[in-house]
Amino acid sequence: MVDSLIGGAVGCAILLVPYLIYPKGMGFQDVKLALMAGLMTGYPEALVALMLAILAGALVGIVLMALGLKGLKGAIPFGTFLAVAAMATLLWGETIREWYVGRFWA
Repeated sequence: MVDSLIGGAVGCAILLVPYLIYPKGMGFQDVKLALMAGLMTGYPEALVALMLAILAGALVGIVLMALGLKGLKGAIPFGTFLAVAAMATLLWGETIREWYVGRFWA
């Protein structure tokens, strides 16, 4: 229970910062979805879900810009990436976290 509450707080706080700095860039729905994803996955895995969502969104954004379909100011819905990343984290979050920590922080 404590891990879920901490995960929700971490997920909400990490996406609340960009929302407060530039509200037009990130909607409050994304902040609420990050809170829910954090509550579902728990503390360490909430970071995994956010990392996967950010990486997937960045990759899709880069591909769309390279193909000329979106510009630098083009909007891409982040909630889709966050929802898919939360589901992937529920299934494989601990494995991904252990691989990431073992590979890059050991």
